[in-house]
Amino acid sequence: MSITGSKFKENASRYGGGVYAAEGSNVLITNSSFSTNRARYGGAIFAAINSVVRIVDTNFAHNTASKHGAAIYADEGSTVYVIANNKNIKYLVIIL
Repeated sequence: MSITGSKFKENASRYGGGVYAAEGSNVLITNSSFSTNRARYGGAIFAAINSVVRIVDTNFAHNTASKHGAAIYADEGSTVYVIANNKNIKYLVIIL
């Protein structure tokens, strides 16, 4: 799945306030923004088991998680790539 030029703002969920990358999925996020999202795990993005998430030129600001991963939570066996030119990555915690 590809997500381009999208804004994820003020969303809430238990897993991945903005995006939940399902088990085994392959997700590309480009030129997007995540702000003020919240979740228990992965305030902005939750990468489930064996998923691959690539993030390019994407802005993260003021996302929160009550447990782990204010911006991104990477579950067992998942892979997350944050690719050059990303701006304003705040409160980034990746749990592998």
